[in-house]
Amino acid sequence: MAGGRLELTVLDVGQGDSLFVVSPAGKTLLIDGGGAFGGFPGHEQAHGSDPGEEAVSPYLWSRGFKKIDVVALTHAHQDHLGGLNAVLENFGIGRLWIGREINNPALARLETLARERNIAVEYETRGKRFSLDEVQGSFCGRKFRQAMPL
Repeated sequence: MAGGRLELTVLDVGQGDSLFVVSPAGKTLLIDGGGAFGGFPGHEQAHGSDPGEEAVSPYLWSRGFKKIDVVALTHAHQDHLGGLNAVLENFGIGRLWIGREINNPALARLETLARERNIAVEYETRGKRFSLDEVQGSFCGRKFRQAMPL
């Protein structure tokens, strides 16, 4: 565990992102779960490994975790949510935070699974603040920031 310090682990999930945070007091936050590239609109593909089963869950098990306080989905693209179904099935989850919502079947399946497992689903909006023990943060959207001329 973090042992009084904030811990951040970047997990290798191939395509996409997955970050695991442990607060100084031991609260846990998983941000995204990676996922296989799903192809382009109109040319969807379903292939590749499940990073939730093959990377995220084994890492968490190796650390002795059986529950995760919060799972946060930044946005509902397959390369961010693809591994989360396995995580919700393999661990006790306190809350599921869903960021920028994109209506698609994969997100609908994730929300259904969360509700079946009695996981509180919360929809987060830009600017909303959160607290994970003594760690404070806020939700921010992706913005293009133009570089200032020198």
